[in-house]
Amino acid sequence: MTKYLLVLFSVLVLACRSQASLPAVISQTNTPPSSATPAPWRAIGNVNLRTAPYEDGGNVLAVIGTGEAVRMIEDGGKWCFVEYRDLQGYALCKWLKQ
Repeated sequence: MTKYLLVLFSVLVLACRSQASLPAVISQTNTPPSSATPAPWRAIGNVNLRTAPYEDGGNVLAVIGTGEAVRMIEDGGKWCFVEYRDLQGYALCKWLKQ
């Protein structure tokens, strides 16, 4: 049941995010994408991974331990949308460094 709710929530988050008015970035160059993988972001302390920012009532999905790697999806200033293991959620940006 919990797995079903997590999947349902992820679908809802993605649906809401796709409707957000974010500027589109379109590359007009013919240069191939870089093969270099960007350095992972790492937690500089234990940081909560949440379903939404705390101010929006986000629940804790997991705790990202000090030194653990995350993939930055979007840097929103105060809250970053990241992927940690097989989860996606929000973490306070000030606790993540590249």
